Amino acid sequence: MERIFKIKTKTDRVPISTYPSERRYSASMVIGLSVVFLQLFFYSILMGTLILHKMTVHPYINNIPDQNNTEEVTVNSTEIVNLTELNPNNSNKMQVQLLKLYKKVDRDLDIILEQNKHLHVVLNENSEMYINVAVLMCSGCFLMAFGYILAFGLGVLAWKQWYIDHNITLFFLASAFSSLTAAIALLISVFTCINLDYDYDTYTYEVNRVTPITFSLAMNITILSTIGLIWSFLASKVAYVGMKSGYPDDMIFNKVGRHVEVSTEQKGNKKCVFPQDIIDRFPSNVKLAKYLPTKENGNLPKSESTLEFQQRVNRFLSEVPENSVKNC
Repeated sequence: MERIFKIKTKTDRVPISTYPSERRYSASMVIGLSVVFLQLFFYSILMGTLILHKMTVHPYINNIPDQNNTEEVTVNSTEIVNLTELNPNNSNKMQVQLLKLYKKVDRDLDIILEQNKHLHVVLNENSEMYINVAVLMCSGCFLMAFGYILAFGLGVLAWKQWYIDHNITLFFLASAFSSLTAAIALLISVFTCINLDYDYDTYTYEVNRVTPITFSLAMNITILSTIGLIWSFLASKVAYVGMKSGYPDDMIFNKVGRHVEVSTEQKGNKKCVFPQDIIDRFPSNVKLAKYLPTKENGNLPKSESTLEFQQRVNRFLSEVPENSVKNC
């Protein structure tokens, strides 16, 4: 009875069998990361454009109700009621309708003041300060888009000109900068989502009258910045490994022939990588070169005399047949 065993061995990739652009770092992986950066750039521009559209079409900031204006409205409404009560010509139905209108206006103004109470930060009795969340998020989106397009451009450069060493370093710096911009946009979007009003009765987020940012838009920006942060961190890691690794120009095969050792230049490594030249057997830069035997003409062939040259020509002519000599 025979037994058959299957043995699978896993070996490292031989650097000499790969393309030159894939030895130090994978140029194809860099261009793949750059294409995703381009897509994130377009999405960031789209989010920033949506915020700008909402700010221009719906100017919420100019419609902030003021306490002084509401007080004036209430005073005018009370004056109207008093005038109707003093006028005996008006009927009772008119007075009842005006009284209902006054109560409705007063109730609506109280609701508006209650909804916008948390948006006012009172510094003193005469001045107030408002945080423009829409402008803050819009600037975060465009800053994130700038980091993405910068990483895309330098990634294409590192893919196209892989033989230049500092291109991968520039791609690493651009990826680190894009991760920083994505982190800033993520913090702004999370802060906006936390400060939105949540109605526990209807389980919905109320639209704020001061900022046009809705919950769905804030959540989209949060997801986009999170994906951009993760992708930028991954690109930074790949670029860092490629920046630190050396280019395997010199390769040494061992006796077995299964593995390939890549010689990297390190401090204190005085090992001779290249084999000794056959012609330059006794180099002149060695200190003991003057004590070693040298050739007559150095590395050139020996100079022969005219007699030796004539003898070699006669020997060649004697070996050639006569017919061939006559034909010549």
